[in-house]
Amino acid sequence: MLAACAADEPASRLAPAEPAPREVPAAPAAPEAPAAPEAPVAPEAAVEEAARAVVSAGSAEVSPTSAVVDLAFTGVGPLHENFFSQQGPLSALAEGLGGCIDGAATVRVTWEDAIRLGHITLEVEPGRLRCAPVERDEALDLTALEPVGRALAAYRDAVAGAYDYRVASFRAELRLVRPGEDCLLRLGGDFPPDGTRWHACAEIGERSICAPDPDDRGITSLRPAASHWPILRGCVAR
Repeated sequence: MLAACAADEPASRLAPAEPAPREVPAAPAAPEAPAAPEAPVAPEAAVEEAARAVVSAGSAEVSPTSAVVDLAFTGVGPLHENFFSQQGPLSALAEGLGGCIDGAATVRVTWEDAIRLGHITLEVEPGRLRCAPVERDEALDLTALEPVGRALAAYRDAVAGAYDYRVASFRAELRLVRPGEDCLLRLGGDFPPDGTRWHACAEIGERSICAPDPDDRGITSLRPAASHWPILRGCVAR
C-alpha cells in the first residue's frame, strides 16, 4: 500500500559560549491584568465532540438518524487502515448515510496494487437502500442516490485532506449486493467527483451496461440499450 517517510532533521550546531552578563537589579513587577473570561463553547462544537465520543475505530453509530457503518479492508496497509478509521470522517459518513440505509452497511476500502487503484465501496442489499434509484420509462433515475454519493465523496475528501492527498484518487462506489449477482455504480463527473453525478456505465457481474451516449460530466439518469434494460432493472430491484 501507499507508504510515506520523513527525513531526519539535521542536528543543531553548537554556538561558542558567550561571557555571562553582569547582573542588573530587576525592575519591580507590574501588577497582573485580570484574566479574560473563557469564550463559551459553540453548541455545534459540543455536539460534534459528543458524537465523536461514541464512535469506535472500525465502526460508527452517531445518533438515531445515523447509519451503522462497518469498515472492511482489502489490500490496505495498517497505516491507511488507521487513516480510514478515524472517528471524525467515519462519524460524518455514518450521519450522511443515515437517511438512506436500514440497518448496518459495509464500507469496503480496497487497494489494487497491480494497477495502483483504490476503491471506497458502500455495500448494501437493495431492499435496505431507502435512497433507491427509480425506474422511469426504461431508464434508471439516479437522483435519489445523491445523499449516498455526497456522503462517500465527503468521506474520501476528509481522509485525503487530513492524512494522504492520494486518497482523492480513490473511486467512490455503491455496490448493490444480492445472491449470485452484484450491481456496481460509481461516482462520475469532474475529478474528484462530488457525489451528485454517476458514471455512465453500471457493472453487473462481468458485464458493463452503459448509456449509448456517455457523458464525461457524469449522469443522473442511466438509459441503456433496450435489450439491456431488463438486466439493469433486475439488478437494482428491491
